[in-house]
Amino acid sequence: MKNVLKHFYVFIFICIFAVGVLSCDSGGGDGSEEGLLNGRVENVLGAALIREKQSFFAQIKQFFSFSKTAEAQSGITVNVISGGSIVETTTTDGEGNFLVTTSGNVDLEFIPEPGVSITLDNVFIPEGNTITLMVTLNLSTSSAIVNQLETGIRCDSGTVEISQNVIIDGDGEDCIRTAGDCVVILDADTVDLSSCERCIDAEESSSVIITANNFICDSNQDSIRSDDDAEVNIDADNCEIDGDIDIDGSSTVSADGCEPSDDGTEDGSEDGTEDGSEDGSEDGSEDGSEDGSEDGSEDGSDSDGDSDGTA
Repeated sequence: MKNVLKHFYVFIFICIFAVGVLSCDSGGGDGSEEGLLNGRVENVLGAALIREKQSFFAQIKQFFSFSKTAEAQSGITVNVISGGSIVETTTTDGEGNFLVTTSGNVDLEFIPEPGVSITLDNVFIPEGNTITLMVTLNLSTSSAIVNQLETGIRCDSGTVEISQNVIIDGDGEDCIRTAGDCVVILDADTVDLSSCERCIDAEESSSVIITANNFICDSNQDSIRSDDDAEVNIDADNCEIDGDIDIDGSSTVSADGCEPSDDGTEDGSEDGTEDGSEDGSEDGSEDGSEDGSEDGSEDGSDSDGDSDGTA
């Protein structure tokens, strides 16, 4: 009887252990993969303005210190805010570097000194991707200045809104790829997309809206591809693209001021139409009608008709 009970208890223990292992293995079964934010606070401006309680000698020492900026970059608390709540907290190291593991649109709150808070809104971290963010904190204006934001954008639902400079190295893949009902809104001084398969690949009912002073696109294939009912709108003072604009389905592309290469479909159609119809019609009709009528009527009537007849 004791042996039976002993085997029974062993069997129960094995079952409980197996269930625990299976539960651990199946955790996070939604298949989602967090993104990684590799951040760096490069500089802190106006740090001396908030140290009013320092002694006179401490202020003199700080004034003549060449390392005060580097000291200001370290030990800064960084809170990741999503949906109005702090979901992660970290601290910058001695060089101002910090790492955050999350995804989606988040706000970053920087606390360089007790009682001082600076928030950077709408930082998008794609699932399964790593982005690099470099900022300067200005304590006198309570603002964060984005020096550089590097990220590839993948989106098939919701809205991605980025109001900082966007620098993307596609490494041979699409720099911005959208599908579904996703809306991507970039409002920046510079949007620089380099080493892309395509700079923008939009399909289904997605939209890409870019407003920038400088839009630069370096692609291996089409610079912009739009399919299905997608919409791409680029409004840039300076727009440089090196490939074609491929428009399929019922999609639309508005890229005023952009200058594709001479081999592009947009140039091909425009040159073909304008050169073919305008030059052809103008040269053909003008040369044919003007030269023909003028030469024909003038030579025919003046020389053969009137001149010879009267003479």
